[in-house]
Amino acid sequence: GAARVLKEGQDVARAENEVAHWRDELSALRAEAAADAERIAADVEAAGQPLERTVLRPRSGDIAVASVVLAWEPRWVASDGTATPAWA
Repeated sequence: GAARVLKEGQDVARAENEVAHWRDELSALRAEAAADAERIAADVEAAGQPLERTVLRPRSGDIAVASVVLAWEPRWVASDGTATPAWA
């Protein structure tokens, strides 16, 4: 009923907030890694040693998936193509 629809809407909102949090976290980590790489490159170049760039690709054995999540957000699609949430 309506309580289930409300709870599902809250679950979606909570999941969206969590996704935003982890995107921000990833962005901060990428910025930190880039800054560290620049600092290390500057230190190595200052020591007079050439710096070589090496690309390391992950192997499938090096990747661990903690969970897989499927989210579904029901929507009503009008004849003009506009979509509105089905719980609204």
